[in-house]
Amino acid sequence: MKIFLKFFVAASLAAFFVACNEEVTKVTEVNQVTGMPVVDAGEDMPECNKDNNGSLVYVADSGKVFYCIDKKWSVMNGENGSLGSTGPKGDAGDKGDKGDPGAQGEKGDKGDKGDTGAQGEKGDKGDKGDTGAQGEKGDKGDKGDPGAQGEKGDKGGSQNSVNSCTVEELLDGSGYKILCDGDSVGMLRHGKDAAMSFYDPVKNTLLDLRDGQVYKTVTIVALDYSVVWMAENLNYRYYQKTAGGKDVDSSSYCYGNLLYNCNKYGRLYIWSAAVDSAAQFSKDAEGCGYGAYCTMIDTVRGVCPEGWHLPSYEEICYMVEELGKDSLGYRLKSKTEDWNNKGYGIDSYGFKLLPAGRRTINATYSGMGTNAFIWTATQGSTSDARSVRLTHTSPDFGYGVYEYLNEGFSVRCVKNQ
Repeated sequence: MKIFLKFFVAASLAAFFVACNEEVTKVTEVNQVTGMPVVDAGEDMPECNKDNNGSLVYVADSGKVFYCIDKKWSVMNGENGSLGSTGPKGDAGDKGDKGDPGAQGEKGDKGDKGDTGAQGEKGDKGDKGDTGAQGEKGDKGDKGDPGAQGEKGDKGGSQNSVNSCTVEELLDGSGYKILCDGDSVGMLRHGKDAAMSFYDPVKNTLLDLRDGQVYKTVTIVALDYSVVWMAENLNYRYYQKTAGGKDVDSSSYCYGNLLYNCNKYGRLYIWSAAVDSAAQFSKDAEGCGYGAYCTMIDTVRGVCPEGWHLPSYEEICYMVEELGKDSLGYRLKSKTEDWNNKGYGIDSYGFKLLPAGRRTINATYSGMGTNAFIWTATQGSTSDARSVRLTHTSPDFGYGVYEYLNEGFSVRCVKNQ
């Protein structure tokens, strides 16, 4: 049971608070009255903790005063002896502290620190190693797949061989068998009506049998518009003297006179070569070119493979009308970085128009990386014709522009309906 007892405390108590773990000064002099709790026996003493740190308790059966400090009860054994002489007896009270093994249990709380042995879970970080999915970084390499467009350039290199198709002469000498990827896809017979090109609508390819080159094709569909276009610039080497080629060694050129550029971007043709004014393949535009004006009535095959033709200005206008003029250039340009300053497009239809540049009337080259120029079959005067122009600085589709006939531009062919 707890009761309160008036107890006289010596003024020398101050010394006790200075030396927490040392001997307790004995009570020898009374000058103050203080109330403190009293218990019958030591087992009735409350727990010594931070809440009652510094408090005093009187234990009746032993006649001793205990004080709480550092979570331990220490005895104050005051005697009526001279100051300091009875202090050693207080040491015996410290032995009682040994009996407080409970405090050692608190040391066991330190063992809780051991629970941070959960650091072993850090070992689970080793699971991070499972992200050996670093191989996925290799997937970034897939980004490099656009380089596959480089393969497109390689295709140009096949001037003397066929990419995916081959032509074999028939045993009886009556014509040729066409094989694409090892499969026979058609026969070509000798004679007046013998075909010189083969279009595969399944693989979207055009085989030009004049030189064995294979081109990608695309069918552009919108509203009432459904037209098959070459998805690459023509790369047929045209050396015929034409109405516009009297002062030059050839009528078609590689940008910068480098074969690599022909393989990637196609050849650049003066207009008379584009319409085949030398009538090597048809008489559609015979004699037309610089100094000679022609009004085209029917489609003009020009330098295109058989069954294909050079688009007229009217056909270009129809395409613009059906596809919509707004940002059409942006929708037709390739997505590749061949266009300078990020001037590329989104290639909505697979047309893949590249900035092939041009050959000027002064026999210099300009515009690669910034401009694409395409001839139409529509002549404007004895010195110019309509063309298509796209630039890296604009999303627009420039068409109907008159350009000098002796400029060297790209050719894109359209399949005959």
